[in-house]
Amino acid sequence: MILFLLIFVPLIGAFFAWKSEKIGLKVPRFIALFVLLINFFLLIKLFYDKFLYFSGNARFPFFDEISIPWIKFFGINFHLGIDVLSFLMIFLTIFLSLVSILLSWNENVKNIGCFYFLILLIVSNIMGIFLSLDLFLFFTFLEIVCIPIYFLMIYWGRKHEDYKNCSRIANEYLIYSQLSGCILFISILGIAIHHYHLNYTWSFDFHILHYPVKNLFLRNLLICGFLVSFFIKMPIFPFHSWFPNFHKNTPISGSFDLIGILIKTSLYGILRFICMFPDYMSFIPEFFRCLGLFCIFYGIFIAFSQKNIKKIIAYTSISHMGYILIAIYSQSDIAISGILIQILSYSLSTTGLIILTRILYRNFKTYNFQEMMGLWDKMPYVPGFFLFFIMSNLGIPGTGNFVGEYLMLLGGFENFPIITSVSMIGLIFLSVLFLGIFHKIFYGVSNVIYIKDQMSRLEFFILSNLVVLLLLIGIFPNFLLQVFTCFHFINISRIILIIPTILR
Repeated sequence: MILFLLIFVPLIGAFFAWKSEKIGLKVPRFIALFVLLINFFLLIKLFYDKFLYFSGNARFPFFDEISIPWIKFFGINFHLGIDVLSFLMIFLTIFLSLVSILLSWNENVKNIGCFYFLILLIVSNIMGIFLSLDLFLFFTFLEIVCIPIYFLMIYWGRKHEDYKNCSRIANEYLIYSQLSGCILFISILGIAIHHYHLNYTWSFDFHILHYPVKNLFLRNLLICGFLVSFFIKMPIFPFHSWFPNFHKNTPISGSFDLIGILIKTSLYGILRFICMFPDYMSFIPEFFRCLGLFCIFYGIFIAFSQKNIKKIIAYTSISHMGYILIAIYSQSDIAISGILIQILSYSLSTTGLIILTRILYRNFKTYNFQEMMGLWDKMPYVPGFFLFFIMSNLGIPGTGNFVGEYLMLLGGFENFPIITSVSMIGLIFLSVLFLGIFHKIFYGVSNVIYIKDQMSRLEFFILSNLVVLLLLIGIFPNFLLQVFTCFHFINISRIILIIPTILR
């Protein structure tokens, strides 16, 4: 029952937020906040009721499942389930959504009821994506979420941007999303039809379709379809062109939702559904490892040519996805555990950078970092937080990013030392990039006498909590790794042995 509530509470709340604007402009905000807090407590209740008393295994790692028939003729069910991977992604979704709503609390948002209607609709569909264990249901949620994002971009994308520009960027996103959805739907149909020819029954159930496809050509075709579909939304080169402008023009109050979670849905899809092909590693793995290596340096070098801070964060996210792609194809349990920790840590550190970018934008009305200089003594707390989140993104020891990167690189080095060693050079260039931006913004002679719009207490509180969470993950990673024992990709015994070396 709780799994249904995680989806339908935000959906119902979205309609209440939409209509409550007539009562008062603050009411939609309170409704959105109340709905997300309900979802958070439902998740915690699920954790204590089911997870703490659950002993997972490789075949049945889900500690709660529910299935209701939907389209019986084709064997399509409203099948929901949650395991550690789903729990991690849902927790991240709720947390970043709360941050988004709190930080936009005092902003002047036009059509505020409709704005929060779309935000909660996005949250509801993302919950469905992370809980779906029926491939058709997963595809349905993945496609529906494009609609509110499209309208959010058109009507609330960058306050001072022209409508035509926002419309063009939204249309580009929609085209790429539909292309990704079309490829995914064909791939899902392919595996369902293959199952029908073998068993004479229709099914889109994850558990039932979780077996090897013996036909080599069909298997490789389906693997390619799933991967290309998810690569478009991750994004991975050469399907990335929609992402930087999309990231740059998203409404700042919704950036944590759209960027922190949207690209994670495809990464989740790879980690969840590619395991339906147990031998997917045999499908041109060298190509995908080299593609990940190329993405690392491509994203970094393109970022060097950018002046817009949000576009720089977007391109470094593409570079970050390159490391994850190499880790996925490293054939290592250690690397997979690093991916899970890195997903959490990177989302938190990037959220911190976006919040700080938001503060700079409020004062300078631009994201061009070259128009900012000498702000070290003009903006209390901002330089310190900015430096911490930059260092966290670079994987400084003591933060969660370090543990995630260390495990990904260690797992990759174990089987493919050359590619992993070359990829580590990218961290050097990334350091030069971020430290150069920091130096430009906070050092030198400032032409600004006084900064009026300083960091608020709420922003300070949220940034402080992000710092604490990153430090807790970095200093006490054993807790997360023990939790991951229920996630069947990971052999925890091998990972626990190397944790002392991480903390040494």
